[in-house]
Amino acid sequence: MQKILNAEDFGKLMRCISILKDKCNDAEIVDGFIRQRTNTYSSIFEMDLNPLIGCVNIPMTCLKQKIDILKTFNKCDVELNIEDGYYMFMDQHSKIKFDYPNMNYIDNKYIPLEEYETMFQINPEDLILEYDIEKVITDRIKKISQAFDITTVKIIFKNNKASIVANSQSRDQEAEFLSDIEILNDLDCNANIIITPFIIDHDSSVKMSIYETDNNSCNCVFKTKISDVDISISCSSPLLEDDF
Repeated sequence: MQKILNAEDFGKLMRCISILKDKCNDAEIVDGFIRQRTNTYSSIFEMDLNPLIGCVNIPMTCLKQKIDILKTFNKCDVELNIEDGYYMFMDQHSKIKFDYPNMNYIDNKYIPLEEYETMFQINPEDLILEYDIEKVITDRIKKISQAFDITTVKIIFKNNKASIVANSQSRDQEAEFLSDIEILNDLDCNANIIITPFIIDHDSSVKMSIYETDNNSCNCVFKTKISDVDISISCSSPLLEDDF
């Protein structure tokens, strides 16, 4: 199978795959789609790369290394060839060939939709809130979480409203990113949410949807885009009554 990517589309592909490099050792593209857990199992990434590369299957181990290699093609038109047992990127000057790995040793395996829906169940009736977080806010969350050296932000549910806050590890600094977010259930609790959905590279706002579950926790889905590529991150968090 052959696919021609102009320089712009190849740049988009590199941006998309690069959001995984610090969270996943590998990336398994199945029918042009990524759906896989991070190394820590703290979240699930979904990414529809069909607008860029079509319905292809590409297993990429040692992801960070491959991204560094492929970025040498940046600003060039690139041809992607997929054959039995290998795939190859090439331009008018060079080509790089990668053999398919032994799939028994890939760390971040593709999750079929049926399996995902079993392990991560959401019911529209259990929706707590749905809110579009503008990029100016996610940029603030990224910068401040780096300064605070934290991996989560706190969503506080109280008096039919929600707010998103963060504290430095020493708790001598605090940031309130958003407040007075309308919620659908009367809750008095909080949830610690990983910062990954807010700090990844993205172009659009981040649509945050939070659903209450039966075991005193919540399932969160964050949706955004890089250009015309849909990206989704799912995670779960306990709902805590103690404010700590």
